[in-house]
Amino acid sequence: MIFQFDSEGKVQPRLGRHITGRDLDPVREMQLSHNVIDEVVRTQQAQVIDDFGKRMGTGAPWQSVITMRLSWALCVPLIPGAGSAHAMRGALYLDSTAKPKQRLQDFLDMLQSLGQAVALAVENEALYERLSKEKSRLTAIAKLSLAINSAADLDELLRAGLDVILAEVNSHKGF
Repeated sequence: MIFQFDSEGKVQPRLGRHITGRDLDPVREMQLSHNVIDEVVRTQQAQVIDDFGKRMGTGAPWQSVITMRLSWALCVPLIPGAGSAHAMRGALYLDSTAKPKQRLQDFLDMLQSLGQAVALAVENEALYERLSKEKSRLTAIAKLSLAINSAADLDELLRAGLDVILAEVNSHKGF
């Protein structure tokens, strides 16, 4: 499961999958995830949980563990690059009902590398969006500049300027 921060700074599920390829319902199937995710977000440190019996107790936050019979969970922060000054982008979370086939620490090391790659992809996506908006804004300014330079009188200038603005904001009319 991949979690990202929304515009208000709250961590939200972006993608959740079961090993069968089935998408996961974030409300019904990710109760435990939010507890572990919150800890990773708070500390910005990876979490390995393989002692549910000791941690669970009978409290409601762990009810999904009892229901799903989880054996272990791993969660890593999405931070692009070791020692990076970049902000945390979210978290990558895995859990399983099966006993691990290898040491969880070895798996955690791999997951942290994957988390860095995912964080870079998320950062690149955000950068692409910002640059696309900036390109659109600069293109509109250039078109408006051309319209200003080619206008013979004020009416023509206003008409040309309004045409550029209407095209850029995808509007049908303007006054």
